[in-house]
Amino acid sequence: FACPVCLETLKEPATLPCGHSYCLVCIQSHWDKKDNNGQYSCPQCRQVFQPRPSLAKSTVLVEAMEK
Repeated sequence: FACPVCLETLKEPATLPCGHSYCLVCIQSHWDKKDNNGQYSCPQCRQVFQPRPSLAKSTVLVEAMEK
């Protein structure tokens, strides 16, 4: 389970509405750095989300990673 942004093992994984997962900090900083004009997209599939999705730690993914 690697983050596509930092390429490390997911830390506090968050899953976007499109199903792709990132470290919570990585996706938040990715969106914070870009001038998105109110549109936020998945770095992998480019699906656009408007407004910015509220993200939380994916406990299901955390449990799967621990197995």
